Amino acid sequence: GKPFYFIGFNAHWLPNLASFEHEWGRTQAALFIESAQRLGMRVGRLWAFNKGLPVRPGEYDEDQFLGLDYCIYLASKFGMRVILALTNLWPQYKGPEHYLYMATGSADGKTVYDYYADRSTRELVKRHFDAIINRVNAYSGYSYRDDPTILGWDVMNEPRCPGCDESQISVKLDWLREMAAYLRSIDPNHLITQGSEGYFMPDPATNLHLLNPGAGAQCEGEDWIETVSMKEHDFACIHVYERQVEELPFNYDPRRNDPTWVKCDFVCYINWFTRYIEAHEQVVAKLGKPLLLEEFGLTWWRMWEYDRLVLLQISFELLIDSAKRGGPLAGVLFWNAAANFTGDWDGYNIYVMRNAKSIRKPAPFDYGPAAGSLIPGPNPATVAVSADTSVRKAYARRSRALLNRQQDGQTDGQTAELSGFEPGTEAELEVMHVDLPEVLGEVGTGLVGEFQDGEHIPDEDVDFLVKSKLPKELHPALLDLVINGQPGRPMGHHCHQQAADPVAASGERRLGHLSPTTANNPLEGDKGHQELYSGSAPVSEPQGGAAIGWRPECGANVAEALTGANATVPRVTLEGDSSGLVNGIGTPDSVAYRRRRRLQEQMLELDGFRRSWQRHDCAVRNSKQWRPPPIPTHVNYKAYRQYVEDLDAVDIIQWGARQL
Repeated sequence: GKPFYFIGFNAHWLPNLASFEHEWGRTQAALFIESAQRLGMRVGRLWAFNKGLPVRPGEYDEDQFLGLDYCIYLASKFGMRVILALTNLWPQYKGPEHYLYMATGSADGKTVYDYYADRSTRELVKRHFDAIINRVNAYSGYSYRDDPTILGWDVMNEPRCPGCDESQISVKLDWLREMAAYLRSIDPNHLITQGSEGYFMPDPATNLHLLNPGAGAQCEGEDWIETVSMKEHDFACIHVYERQVEELPFNYDPRRNDPTWVKCDFVCYINWFTRYIEAHEQVVAKLGKPLLLEEFGLTWWRMWEYDRLVLLQISFELLIDSAKRGGPLAGVLFWNAAANFTGDWDGYNIYVMRNAKSIRKPAPFDYGPAAGSLIPGPNPATVAVSADTSVRKAYARRSRALLNRQQDGQTDGQTAELSGFEPGTEAELEVMHVDLPEVLGEVGTGLVGEFQDGEHIPDEDVDFLVKSKLPKELHPALLDLVINGQPGRPMGHHCHQQAADPVAASGERRLGHLSPTTANNPLEGDKGHQELYSGSAPVSEPQGGAAIGWRPECGANVAEALTGANATVPRVTLEGDSSGLVNGIGTPDSVAYRRRRRLQEQMLELDGFRRSWQRHDCAVRNSKQWRPPPIPTHVNYKAYRQYVEDLDAVDIIQWGARQL
């Protein structure tokens, strides 16, 4: 009967731990739950499906069920609640292809759309719901249907239909509605939601889709507003990750429509993140439903640990402010809470079995809350774009120089005379004398590259990778994985330029650590693909454990390296053979070529069912017209960076929970 605001965690792995070697696993699960409760967390999200739930139609592994039983029982003993996800988009544990196979005998040549459309598969999913809802907990004696420890049901984790057209999306929405209605019919006692990611579909009256994390987001077939508007759904969910943010379009000339696509850095991302959350709050307020930030997080190998702490702090401040004003944001669950012995396969682990210290300094609360409506409306202000290549080069050089001088306090962001730069073309000369939007005020520092203090700004060495110059047989979705680059960013001739991350700084990058960042790339590093990118499952490792770093020779343009005389694969470096480092050209018989081919095959295996190519083609079409509003810099990143300097994640979690 009282408003319920909470901080909590995701721990999909916990039921498996509780069933592992019985006594040891249950003991460790108890220590984990006790640690979470001690930090003040009140809700945990678990998965009520895995390889044994079900094993096959109507058959469930009793040990796996006992593990889930024990986790719910532990939560009740420590005064916590749980949200149970019932099905999953991704193949891990138990994906839609498994149900399709069990129901029809084959999933070959089928996609996730067939999962939503097939009647026999729908009935099989309902039988799974029956098994979970009617389960009697072996430790508490409660049936799940009557257990007050269960806060609610998550019908499906991330229910996408990638690349689906309007009629196919309507079939998926019908699946969501039917499953939620059936769940309500067999369990009227608990709340129901969908584990959605919050993507908006185009609507000329609101243009909310312009707030999506990229041109491809509306190609996921989600339609968040339609989903949360269903009467069967009691509260709304969103999942928000940095990896979802695709490259953003930018150039200054609105007369052209061929933008430079630039990857958001963390400062850009955290400014976008707060506005994205607040926009969803405004939407659910109109719908009269609460909002749960059901998943969010940051990987340590894509960003810095202090940025992850900043993300935690700001997320909790958003929740605290919502609680103070009785707002719709009711809870935040970070991904992923981990025990001290849990392997960090996807880079998101926050180890909670540690003692937290009290924070005695005042929190910043300086994320710049929105003052008015964030709904773009029918005539939104958007980022302008340009096509001229020389203009793009000049703008990249100029904006980077301006940023460097802004940081040194030498300029206000308007036009400036740049030492060491001589415009080489009429278009470049024009750019030098045009008032441009403030660099940091448009898309954050992610718009520009980095130069060392005092480094000469190159005149002609900035170039942009043009997809049309790539080998025609190379699918754009694999571009990033093949050349280890980021289309739209300067990919120039300066091999001494500081790399953006410690792995790249070495000049080598193992395929096991590749992070897909290509614009409109469907392979976004989701949990469904974590084995491929995390390094936990090396992809077709060459003999001798050789690592391949995709790197064009210094002084050679990347596009030329891919389309020259030896265009089979880029020039590569092989590491780990008996002779140390060996340079060579990739040939059809080379390890590099075979590894690339196997990587392509695995991409098809992993993502063909989830319609990655249809999604990609849709994203390419949308990229010609999707132009988001400018991202303002309202977050005082410097204040948060200083605040978290001597803090640990558990310190911030404990602080946030105490404020509620």
